[in-house]
Amino acid sequence: FLCRWCILTSIGIETVSNISTTFLYVVVTKCTTQDMEDALATKTQTVEELSRELEEIRVAFGSEGIQQLQDFEAALKQRDGIITQLTANLQQAREEKDEIMKEFLELTEQSQKLHIQFQQLQAGETLRNTSHSSTAADLLQARQQLIQYQQQLEEMNVEVRKHQEKSSEQLGQNSQLQHKLSEMEMVSSCLQC
Repeated sequence: FLCRWCILTSIGIETVSNISTTFLYVVVTKCTTQDMEDALATKTQTVEELSRELEEIRVAFGSEGIQQLQDFEAALKQRDGIITQLTANLQQAREEKDEIMKEFLELTEQSQKLHIQFQQLQAGETLRNTSHSSTAADLLQARQQLIQYQQQLEEMNVEVRKHQEKSSEQLGQNSQLQHKLSEMEMVSSCLQC
């Protein structure tokens, strides 16, 4: 296009100004069409060269190389699936651990309240024992309440221990999941090498 435009300008500005608009349109259209045909031919040649190179690579790798690539891709997909599963398990374990810790704190608070009540009952019983006005029935009732509160306190302590054990188990499972995730990442990095 530029070459033909240069030819037109070399003829002279007066001559160019006398050329009809239609003629200029035809010249510009031919230049554009020719440029497009040249570009298309260049791109077609490039595509053919790339196709030849691709075929050479396929021949160089052979079916064994392609199989290795497919095996590698399958291993990566399997690794991604395992990582996804481990991540989901880890998230679930964290949620369960949070729930257990919440229950543990609630039970600890209840245990402390019962312990305070127990101390108050002990103090009350001590006062009753020292008081001359206390009767045997009052003492018996106070002892029964004391025994009842002791039993409740023991039950709460058992529950707290159970939750502590469950929390420890969850932490152990979390550690195992993190270890497995680390192993999978190492395997993944080795596969990528």
